[in-house]
Amino acid sequence: LYDIGVDAVLIADPSLIAIAKEVAPDLEIHLSTQANTVNWVATKFWYDLGIKRIVLARELTFREIKTITENI
Repeated sequence: LYDIGVDAVLIADPSLIAIAKEVAPDLEIHLSTQANTVNWVATKFWYDLGIKRIVLARELTFREIKTITENI
């Protein structure tokens, strides 16, 4: 992946996150909207696993997104 210029992967499955960290530890991992992250507790869970970019669930309102950002 490094040889072809990949600098991040988009993942939704926690087991694939572990594999990606093992196979390519320097690769940045982004969390897909398919992970259905809908609140700040879930956001913190993913962040604590090393995820630095999270694509939130599409059905969230602006108010819900604001609550997430205020609590992480």
